[in-house]
Amino acid sequence: MRIAFMGSGGLGGYFGARLCAGDCEVHFIARGRHLQAMRDEGLRIEGPNAMHIARVNATDDPREVGVVDFVMLCVKLWDTEQALRQIRPMVGPATTIISFQNGVLKDQDLRAAFDESQIMGGVAYVATTVDRPGVVRQTGPMQRLIFGLSGTTTTIRKPIGPIREHPQTRAFLLDVMREVVAVGRAHGADLAEDYARVRLELADGVAYDMTSSMHHDLERGNALEVRWLAGGVVELGRRAGVPTPLNRAIADILALHEGGTR
Repeated sequence: MRIAFMGSGGLGGYFGARLCAGDCEVHFIARGRHLQAMRDEGLRIEGPNAMHIARVNATDDPREVGVVDFVMLCVKLWDTEQALRQIRPMVGPATTIISFQNGVLKDQDLRAAFDESQIMGGVAYVATTVDRPGVVRQTGPMQRLIFGLSGTTTTIRKPIGPIREHPQTRAFLLDVMREVVAVGRAHGADLAEDYARVRLELADGVAYDMTSSMHHDLERGNALEVRWLAGGVVELGRRAGVPTPLNRAIADILALHEGGTR
């Protein structure tokens, strides 16, 4: 099976390495110093599931890869439009494209660019970040792909542990998720009314110091994906006539940080 990861950061790098260890033929699309380090020294995962893939297939040109069975889309949301153009040489009639990006609007661009029969919905649960070129650091044991919590950790500027333990911030987290569930149900998603409570129980089971990729980006002065996350919930809520005051607050609070500070 040939698998290409469009985006080889914390998410793509981690799961790509795990698939390499499982003897899949994996191709990483990366750029800059991270790409060069992967070419020179392979890809290293640090943390609970440490490993070193000494030799990896890494390039910045998808044309060198050719048609694959699966394209895993793992780029930041603002790079989606460009990424969808770049992956075309890797997409054949039998190729499946799965977006493991953040956000509630992420698959709209895929459906506009490719036949819907080639698109599969995806969600990733893992706490990782690129620690330095060629090295992905995992900060908690959770590792799961399915075929989000970002706004809360970023706005409060704390990992999930303190947020879930303090009564006031725990209630805030639950109400944020309830808004998302209400919007999803209004758009026809088959979600139970208590789905937010179920997801809060999931948050109780993750590592204390787990946080979101958007929180990492805020700390590093990078641009934020907030317009596709909390902002996406606000937009979908507006279309369905569902109030989303807490997600609106998150989007407004982070608006001045959206472009990054670097």
